[in-house]
Amino acid sequence: MKSLKENRKGITLVSLVITIVVLLILASIATYSGIEVIKSSRLTTFTTEMKIMQTQVNELYQRYKNGDNTVLDIGKDLGSVLQQANKAFNASGITEQSEYRYFDQNTIKDVLKIEGVEGEFFVNIKERSVVSYEGFKYEGKTYYTLDQLPNGLYNVEYNDKNINMDKPTFDTSVEKVSEGKWRVTVSNIQYNGYIDKWKVNYQLEGQDSWNTSEDLSFIATESGEYVLQLVNGNIKSDEKIITVKQGEILPAEYQQVEYIESTGTQYIDTNVVPDVNTGFYIDITILDLIDSNGKRLFGTSYRNQGFWGGIFIATYNATDGGQMAYINSGNFYNPCLVSNTRMQISLINQHYTTSTGADINFKTGTMNSYGSIYILNVNTDVATSTYSSAKLYKAQIYSGDVIIRNFIPCYRKSDNEIGMYDTVNNKFYTNQGTGTFEKGNDV
Repeated sequence: MKSLKENRKGITLVSLVITIVVLLILASIATYSGIEVIKSSRLTTFTTEMKIMQTQVNELYQRYKNGDNTVLDIGKDLGSVLQQANKAFNASGITEQSEYRYFDQNTIKDVLKIEGVEGEFFVNIKERSVVSYEGFKYEGKTYYTLDQLPNGLYNVEYNDKNINMDKPTFDTSVEKVSEGKWRVTVSNIQYNGYIDKWKVNYQLEGQDSWNTSEDLSFIATESGEYVLQLVNGNIKSDEKIITVKQGEILPAEYQQVEYIESTGTQYIDTNVVPDVNTGFYIDITILDLIDSNGKRLFGTSYRNQGFWGGIFIATYNATDGGQMAYINSGNFYNPCLVSNTRMQISLINQHYTTSTGADINFKTGTMNSYGSIYILNVNTDVATSTYSSAKLYKAQIYSGDVIIRNFIPCYRKSDNEIGMYDTVNNKFYTNQGTGTFEKGNDV
């Protein structure tokens, strides 16, 4: 009889068989799990790429819906891949193929700017349809679209981004293109939806009907207030009102500014020789009034005690303020000029007024002037001219009640030269003194 110790030596046949069976079971489980992991990975890749393409096609569809027909030309004709296209369409139940385009890798990467999508697709933008080129084989069946997958779990719903969006906003600019014509342009459109093609509805305020522009600009032939609105289908911006004003719009090569400023040695020669009918309007801030020699804002030279002084400021102390001499009167008038205060001053048809309270009717005198009117300087028949330091916002010269100069402060864009542009004669007037004008902000 064998001892217990002898019975423990070696492995019995039954144990070996059991061990082998367990190992086979574990191996089969591991193999099954590995296969399922691979299937799951392939399914994830397929659905992810299809979702990416579906989202892109939804955006292209929205552009098409809003009038951009160019998106229908994206991709290639099916001719070179017709056999594979028929296979995919037949498996997907698609009978009408005429609107489909082939989106190969070049289209996806170079045109759509999408990285990481390795598949290729057949796309119908009008129907928002995306069909896989190769499809995905799952449990013995090949699927080419998301909605074919079991239980429809991977459908991508269409989301119209133009629903419940904020209204678009935009900027406008006005440019004079010729006498009596201005181009109004809409730019910098801000909108979070898919729309990138807009129409501009516009009308002169008071009109009963809208005019429409397809290219975000239009030509205005009448001065006045214009009402503008951006439109795409039912989506509309708030109305915006812009002013097109005769004589205030400069040519494109000039930029209007709030004012030009003389530091004391700059002036404008208007080339207008005054007579008894000459008048003016200026919008100005005088920066210095106290000077025993007097400071001239607007005027010309004198001779034989006859002079057209325009605004001839002769301030002898801080109390007197500015004074004015006009047309051989030999008298000075208190025109209510105030330093460091923006004022509007006019003399039209012998009637002198200021925004600070002056209101004077002058008698017609005689004119014995020579030389043209200077702004910010009066030219004299002595060796030294006198200048003013001031900010000039606008200046006009009249003959009776007719404007013959309408000066707008601006600079020439090509060289940043600062001066005044006369919109009556379409001429740019630059500094005739020394130094350079300073300027305010762009208008």
